[in-house]
Amino acid sequence: MAGWWTIVRIAHVLGACIWVGSLVAFTFFVRPGAQRTLGPADSEELINRSGRQIGFFIAAILVPLQLFSGMALLLHRGFTVVGSSSSLYRTIILTKIVIFFVVIAISAAHGVASARSAKNASRILAYLALGGSLALASMGAALVS
Repeated sequence: MAGWWTIVRIAHVLGACIWVGSLVAFTFFVRPGAQRTLGPADSEELINRSGRQIGFFIAAILVPLQLFSGMALLLHRGFTVVGSSSSLYRTIILTKIVIFFVVIAISAAHGVASARSAKNASRILAYLALGGSLALASMGAALVS
């Protein structure tokens, strides 16, 4: 029977799937589709509005969900920062935590660059955030036991 911690783990994994999936869908399908089918002004407006909505959803809902569910799962498992440095699990978790906060910082910089209409910087930061998010998801998959 599924217990409370199973629900927390499902929420964490589902949140990661929605986060990464929305970034992949926007980057590889929505943005190029808008640029191919709409005029320059309309595609730019759709891309900007959609990007802001996805960004707000990720920042307001998914980041807190991932942060709190991840911390809860670690505490439930008895994870501590100190201990055997040879533990692969500990190394993956610590790397994942660092990458999580790096992705958050890159995403914030992307939002600033986008708001200032710095298109090249914004695009580079968006791809970096996507790459970091994919790395996080990959590391999460490596933790499945």
